[in-house]
Amino acid sequence: MVGALRALAFEERATSAVQPRIEQGMWVKVGLNEERFWCKVLQKRLDGLLLVTVENCLQLNSLQLGEQVVLRSCHVLETAGPQDLILFKQLASAIGLQGGAGLWREARVIDGVGITPKPNSVFVSPAL
Repeated sequence: MVGALRALAFEERATSAVQPRIEQGMWVKVGLNEERFWCKVLQKRLDGLLLVTVENCLQLNSLQLGEQVVLRSCHVLETAGPQDLILFKQLASAIGLQGGAGLWREARVIDGVGITPKPNSVFVSPAL
């Protein structure tokens, strides 16, 4: 069942932050209850709402891998497209999943397209 925002308190992007480009098929990072995770955009609606699927196994929330959720675009903290996935997979292949994910994340923050992790963040790598 698709949750119509399900009264979930998703983190909102800072108003000073640049609005990321969001397209169908992209991955979007969102935050919920102190946990940030990736979702894949299934549909970008004309009213600005996004239908997404959860792409990580969450540790602090009841959302399940593959569950569909409706978000507002202000909930999108950062985005990643197909080229980003290719680079991620190359790094993970070369230096291992955890190391590759960390390097990929740090490079995105330096380039200004990724958000800075919160203090005491726990990182969970996606299943490739």
